[in-house]
Amino acid sequence: MRTENQFKARLIDATLRGFEAVLGRRALNRLGGFVYWRTRGEQLDDPERNGENRTLDLVARCVLGPRAVALDAGANVGDWTARFLAVSAGGRVLAFEPVAETYRALQSRFAGEPRVECLALGLSDRAGAATMRVSGSCSGSNSLHALPDESGERTEPATLTTGDAFLGERGVAAIDFLKIDVEGHEVAVLRGFGRAIAERRVRFIQWEYNKTWIPARTSLQDVFGLLGPAGYRLCKIRPRGLLCYARYHPALDSFCYSNWLAVNERDFAALSAVIRIDADTASDW
Repeated sequence: MRTENQFKARLIDATLRGFEAVLGRRALNRLGGFVYWRTRGEQLDDPERNGENRTLDLVARCVLGPRAVALDAGANVGDWTARFLAVSAGGRVLAFEPVAETYRALQSRFAGEPRVECLALGLSDRAGAATMRVSGSCSGSNSLHALPDESGERTEPATLTTGDAFLGERGVAAIDFLKIDVEGHEVAVLRGFGRAIAERRVRFIQWEYNKTWIPARTSLQDVFGLLGPAGYRLCKIRPRGLLCYARYHPALDSFCYSNWLAVNERDFAALSAVIRIDADTASDW
């Protein structure tokens, strides 16, 4: 077996040297990265192509049913909220956006839309005042964390609350879909919903994962540790379906862009009936 593996390794090395001689090292490196990222469902920041919109459509139409309640954490100018309204029969959205200028744009977009409530708040694992780092007008990279490669950013004050506190104050018993896109603060938002998650009062949770988690000092291991024991299945969203991971592995923390979906165990069978879900294997890491 060892001799066979050594032969395969030499064959691969020779093949790569041939490709490098023809393409050049830089082009080969880019091609290898492209193939690697696409097979893992990473580095494709386009909801129409990376499976994000397709997954939302199927969940909203086929699993949630009418009058579903969604919470959009990090709503920005409301693209995700608009998509949810378009595919959810009678659904409504609580849209959170803490950056003042972006909030005004969000509020203007949904003025007169009774199914959307816009809130000038950020979600976290604590309540109180905070400082937002704003990189541009209605930018999608505004964050509570100092992000790499963000020069020229300004700061502005923001008000935070926790998911559990908000649900309690509003008397909201459950959330059907929680979407989180908060540039590195995703784990803090999840912790702020700790009680609701432990009690399985959130059916689906989608979050964005990328390099912004590095300055936040969080990782997918934190998410697996929080959601796994609470009875959620954790899946990476890919263009043609979902890849479900039974457990955490360090190789998952590449900090490359991807979207993930946590599914309440009670909804997993219904979701499996409408979307392809593959189980993880060691080779998928």
